[in-house]
Amino acid sequence: TKQTPIPVVVHCLQWIAMPAFVLNEDAVKRCMPMRECIEHTAKALRLIGSDELLNPVRHGVPLPLDGKDGVHVIGFMPCYLANSITGVGEWWTPGTEAEPAAKRRKGSGGYICCKIITVFPSNVGTGFSGHQGIVMLCSAENGSVLSLADAHEITGTRTAAASAVATRLLAKDAPCVLALLGSGFEAVKHLEAMRAVRSITAVHVWSRTKSRAEAFASAQRTVADSPIIVFDSPEAAVRDADIVCTLTPAQSPVLKFSWLKQGAHVNAIGSCHPQQQELDEECIVHATVFCDTKAGCLNGVTRTGDLVIPIEKGLICQDDLTELGQVLDSGWSRSRPGEITVYKSVG
Repeated sequence: TKQTPIPVVVHCLQWIAMPAFVLNEDAVKRCMPMRECIEHTAKALRLIGSDELLNPVRHGVPLPLDGKDGVHVIGFMPCYLANSITGVGEWWTPGTEAEPAAKRRKGSGGYICCKIITVFPSNVGTGFSGHQGIVMLCSAENGSVLSLADAHEITGTRTAAASAVATRLLAKDAPCVLALLGSGFEAVKHLEAMRAVRSITAVHVWSRTKSRAEAFASAQRTVADSPIIVFDSPEAAVRDADIVCTLTPAQSPVLKFSWLKQGAHVNAIGSCHPQQQELDEECIVHATVFCDTKAGCLNGVTRTGDLVIPIEKGLICQDDLTELGQVLDSGWSRSRPGEITVYKSVG
């Protein structure tokens, strides 16, 4: 039987190439050596309060995963850095055109960036990272993707680099004993970062699982130029430490203020959820506390138990916190030799 031909319309498509670099973990390591990243991170911390930066509180979704202990999250962290801006006040959003206030800010050019990451504390000891995802960089001229990079390596290096910026400003400027509470990926990165800004005479390590602390110490002794000692308790590890880095997903404090040496500096980076708390409340009440951003530490899914718990109890208020970027240019000095400092970061 003769069939009626079906008309076919052929569309000619012109593809526009997407000149995106894809950077895996090894490529990120080559592009982001720690010492360079520390300087770039200092610049980024200074930019936090700039008019050209749109840096909303990250959005995160807690994951109701059966059979997995700890708080698991998928997080979305967008930002926009404009080359130039017009207007004043808050950034423009749809629906604000008719407001009688001064014209709102809009940006021209620059870059858009977003990190999409999963946080899986249950991955400890499994061979999988606790933080996995991508960092996407886009042009603000046309939205095209410029690069996709491994978020695990970027997160580890940048987090440690921020702690190094804080340590360089806040810790005593002399040879230091370093204590690491935690022995995972961030312990590796923080050891590298602390050695970049201070002369480290000894490294004290504690982990909930001693075998992991011993494995960390064994691996790092091949690259460290100072003794690495594993301790049975966090108290013993921090007693003589000048710099303490807390690097755990603990839901109850692993560091007490009474253990700290006079004049010690603490980098607290493990708690990024209101149910996580690495530092006891005395640490926050009696130390001078700095943070990466108040918005990130006190709002959204990453509001940290290290700060929101003492605030909710009325022990401190938001005004007791200082954003690190605000004092990088003006400098900071201790009001007394024994003053203890804390840098709280949620990344």
